[in-house]
Amino acid sequence: MRNILLLFILFCGNYIFSQNFENISKIKFSYIYGGSSWGKNGIYSRSEIFELTKTENGDFKISQHLKINQKVYNKVFSEDSITINTSNYKTIPKSDVDYLLTSLNTNKENFTEEFLIQNFTKPTKKEILKIAKQNGDKNYLKNDYDEKNDTEKKYSEIQNYKYFDEYLKLNKPILNVITLTLDAWNSLGIITFSKEETKLYDLDFPKYCGHPISVNYIEIKEKDKKINIIENKSSSIINLNVNLILLKILPKNTKLSVELNLNNIRDEYINWFLENKRTEFEY
Repeated sequence: MRNILLLFILFCGNYIFSQNFENISKIKFSYIYGGSSWGKNGIYSRSEIFELTKTENGDFKISQHLKINQKVYNKVFSEDSITINTSNYKTIPKSDVDYLLTSLNTNKENFTEEFLIQNFTKPTKKEILKIAKQNGDKNYLKNDYDEKNDTEKKYSEIQNYKYFDEYLKLNKPILNVITLTLDAWNSLGIITFSKEETKLYDLDFPKYCGHPISVNYIEIKEKDKKINIIENKSSSIINLNVNLILLKILPKNTKLSVELNLNNIRDEYINWFLENKRTEFEY
């Protein structure tokens, strides 16, 4: 299972890749997650596919929604697919699709404290305590020796993102990297189809909510549908607006929507805080 992102960039900063979005007639989203079966029977990979097609007035509709399970039993590989009825899905305005395409082709470098905090949901005490329990840090927040004011202060520091700037210095995506994933996969591929060109955008989860995004010009062979990446035309971007617009236009309550949510970064920060900043609390 190939999941190699080749991320090459010549310079950093905000820039836009030119492309004529008017000629894009179809967009395909393929989300896949799983891992090597290692000889065990059962489902080893799950996929979800959404296909958007342009309507006569320029808006888009979800014309196809598939769920696919890949499985193995006694070394025999097979797959099951389920077709989801799309008739009740809302029309996606052309403006939203244009914004998605523009975001996918624009490097914003907005993996910043200001942008992230304004798009986080403020963590509740219950959410913070749940993360602490999962990591064995419950005693920091719930014990027999802290005064009530101290406990409130501990929660408040996390809710107000104390040391978040320090966290970001240590944990943020970098454009000029090569990411190699072996024996497990969790990624979203977005293919845009037009008469002039076909492009593939790859988001590799779960780290950094899929960033940086690799951008590739591709050729798809008609016979076997094999994808060939056109050499010397690869690049990458960081633009968290992609996550926000995808959450808006794609169906809710899917595993993909969970992976795209920027609160994943918030929760990673809480993990980091509990692991690294407990000893700096001032009573």
